[in-house]
Amino acid sequence: MAFGARAVSVGYDTIALGNDARVGSVSSTDGTNTTYGFADFSTAVGADSRISAPFGTAIGKVATVSAQGGSAIGAYASASGVNGIAFGTDADLNDGSRMGASASGANSIAIGTNAASAGSASTAMGQGASAMSDNSVALGSGSSVQSGAGYAMALGSRSTASAAFSSAVGYSASSSGARSTAVGSLAMSRGADSTAVGRGAISSGGRSSAFGFKAVTPGSFAVALGTEASASGTSATAVGGSASAAFANSTAIGYQAQTTDVNQVTVGGTGSSVRVGDIDASTAAQEGQLYSVTVDNEGTLGRGSALATGQQVASLASNMQAIAAVTDAQFSALQADVDTLSFQLDDLDESTRGGIASAMALGGQMIVPDSTISVSGNVSTYRGEQGFAGTVAARVAPRIYVSGGVAGSTAKNSTGGRVGVALGF
Repeated sequence: MAFGARAVSVGYDTIALGNDARVGSVSSTDGTNTTYGFADFSTAVGADSRISAPFGTAIGKVATVSAQGGSAIGAYASASGVNGIAFGTDADLNDGSRMGASASGANSIAIGTNAASAGSASTAMGQGASAMSDNSVALGSGSSVQSGAGYAMALGSRSTASAAFSSAVGYSASSSGARSTAVGSLAMSRGADSTAVGRGAISSGGRSSAFGFKAVTPGSFAVALGTEASASGTSATAVGGSASAAFANSTAIGYQAQTTDVNQVTVGGTGSSVRVGDIDASTAAQEGQLYSVTVDNEGTLGRGSALATGQQVASLASNMQAIAAVTDAQFSALQADVDTLSFQLDDLDESTRGGIASAMALGGQMIVPDSTISVSGNVSTYRGEQGFAGTVAARVAPRIYVSGGVAGSTAKNSTGGRVGVALGF
């Protein structure tokens, strides 16, 4: 049945409804040789809608079905793949043309304005969503599975999967490594078999895994877990906020922990401390010979010499007792020497003060004018010691004098004397 100006319906159980709607085709109408193209069991509804294959359904202005079993619903929708489904209205394209949803892959589904499913068994859902590879899925406005990315999946607005078997989930998430997975807005999985989970997380090393806000794994086989954690060394591991493992086979654990060499394990960053939850349980689990722990200026731990056994400790204790006994005797002898020295110093101090007092007294001799013999007596005191002296001076000839004196003090053994002569010219 055909309803509408210039509507055409060719085939069994077909319906064409709308001006210039066409189901099937008539290639010649000269009255002698007319060729018909049958589109059995198809229905076209809408001005300029077209169906050229059996079992098709076209609903909407210029909706088009060109493959068996296809369905195009919406203005300018197009189903050109076998059993394809295109569901979406039209939109103006940059070149001035108009296009609705397009399902060009066999058994594909395109739902949304300008959605396109070109791969076999592919699905594109959302405005501008595109599934260009076989068995691929693009879900979300502007989501895209690119050509050559079979079995890939892009879920989220502007998400992109460009490698086979890859998955991108989240706003602008991107998976470009084969079999890689990116989950989170702006997450990127670039390395083969890599995983990036978290906003802005990037796994660019092969078989690497980045988990957390802006976590990155440039190194192959690397793992980064935590906000802005980075594992750039091959087989490196960084766990904790801003932790960094930049060397091969190194491990950084804790906030801002950083490795400085290959095969190194760093626990904690600058200013952090390390605590063992149950040191008693750890001690109880130890077996065999025990060793000491050493640490260098860089904080690198090492194993020192073996700790002493019980027998060695007992022997050491015995030696220490012997050493203590010798030391005690030495200290006693030293104390006696110190006491003797102290006594001698006290005696020296007393003698010195007494000597000074004696000298002060002896120096006070006087000569009585116009006398042949003068006798003097003097006393003195100095810092607790008293001095005394007696002197005699005699004139033996004009301008010739002789003198002598004796002095002493309260200090022991401080008595002394002197004699002298004086000449005048």
